[in-house]
Amino acid sequence: MKDRVTRNELHYDCLGSRLSSIGDTEIKYDKLGSRPKRVGDIELQYDRLGSRLRWIGDMELGYETGTRGWFDDRPKYIMLPDGHSRLTAEKLLLVFFVLYEKNRSEEERKRREES
Repeated sequence: MKDRVTRNELHYDCLGSRLSSIGDTEIKYDKLGSRPKRVGDIELQYDRLGSRLRWIGDMELGYETGTRGWFDDRPKYIMLPDGHSRLTAEKLLLVFFVLYEKNRSEEERKRREES
């Protein structure tokens, strides 16, 4: 018996630099187009300055202070909603994608500033 494989196409914007959908799941970005704001029906929320992602749906991202007392830019832990002790495979992939995309856009911005 063969294993069934589900294939989801990844679609990019017209410039090819930004993921616009995963299969039927649309990814919406902020007004400047630099930060994902929604992945399907899951809202992404950032801190007041807009630099750190704080919520992916009902999962809160936590940050710890660095050696100088400043908050680090990278999340250190994920707070799951009550009644959940583990991330599902879908949620794990969602967290990975959002953090990867955030990092990619920051690196792209830094490269533009340097040139």
